[in-house]
This record gives sequence, structure tokens and C-alpha cells, in this order.
Amino acid sequence: MRFLAVLPFLLLAMLVLPLLTWQSLRRLKLHADHDEAMPSTRTLALQSMGLQVVMFSTAWLAAWGNGINITWSGGWTAMVALLALGVLATGLVFASLEARRPLTSSDRLRQHLRQVGAKDPYWVVAVAMAAIAEEYCYRGVLTTLLSSAIGTLGAVLASAVLFGAAHLGQGWHSGLFSAMFGLCLQALCYAQGGILAAIIVHFAYDMIVIAAGRRRWECDHIAHS
Repeated sequence: MRFLAVLPFLLLAMLVLPLLTWQSLRRLKLHADHDEAMPSTRTLALQSMGLQVVMFSTAWLAAWGNGINITWSGGWTAMVALLALGVLATGLVFASLEARRPLTSSDRLRQHLRQVGAKDPYWVVAVAMAAIAEEYCYRGVLTTLLSSAIGTLGAVLASAVLFGAAHLGQGWHSGLFSAMFGLCLQALCYAQGGILAAIIVHFAYDMIVIAAGRRRWECDHIAHS
């Protein structure tokens, strides 16, 4: 029962998502090579929502089948609040440096996502779902499952690497940053004793990056019009 409950989630986190990311990179390269139109941002948002539902469902099944209870709120202290702000600020610094990197033909998805508006209800929901599902799956269930097999440190590192691999669709820079950001979020989870602070930071980071990307796209659009 335990093996059957955990297998879909482990296959998704360790095999399916990295393969989907690799396939996404191939498709983006074909789009760039043939100058084909990208899917609409709304379509991308709906695809993201569907994937988050599958991720959360399989993670919940794995947790239920193995008697894992993920703490959500944990304890809120001044240290947790300061650490949360520090993790958010660190993420935004790296995001700012990445935003200054010139876009190339292989950065079609990154360029396309800059058109997303921070007030687009589809993307607000998609970002909220991603923050909840990814923190629950990676920082919660996956780390807990792996820690019993490879120890806490190994589980944290493996979870961060898989989290980064799942974000390679936006380029290797994004994958590397996501892995490092995952480590910071994991530290925040341990400090709080729950995943809620990490969810809030994750959501705030994504929304700020989307708003900044949209503003940059509008400035570039005006400059070239």
C-alpha cells in the first residue's frame, strides 16, 4: 500500500517533470528555428494549473499512504519573518540580475512570459496554485519521504535539484536559480516548522517578477514602436 501510494508522486517528481521540461526546451527551440507562434499566455496558465493539480494530488496520496503529516502554519516569530524577507530579497536580487541578461532566440518562453500582466486573474490563480503545490510537494512531502532513505541533508539537496530540473523550461539559468531558491525556501520551512511562510514568499516572489517583467516588456514595446 505504501509503495503504490508513493510511486506516482516519485515518478512524477523524479522522471516525468524533468522529461516534460526537456521536451519543452526542444519545442521552444523548434518554435524559434521555424519562427512559429507561441501558445497564448492564458493557455500556458491553464496548463500550469492542471499540472499543479496533478502534482498536489499525487503528493497528497503519497503523504496519506505513508502517514506523513505536513505542518502548514508552524510557528511565527520575528526570526522567521526576517528570514522570510531575506529569502524574498535574495530571490529578487538574482531575478533582477537575470532580467538584465540579453534575450536570445532560445529565450522565447522567457520573452513570451514578460507579456503576462500581474493583474491577469488566470495567472494570479496559477501562481497561487504553483506556490501551494510546489512547497507542499518539494519542501514538504518529497523532502520527508527522501530523508528516511538518504538522510536530511541528502533529501534537501535532492529536492532542490529536482525543483531546479522542473524549471529548466525557462533555460539553465532558471533551473540553477530555482535549485538555489529551493534551498533557501527549505531553510525557511525548517525555521518555521511549517510550509506556510515558504508559500507566501514563493507567491510574492513570482508576482513581483511577473509585474517587473510586464513593465520591462511594455518599456521595450514602446521603445521599438
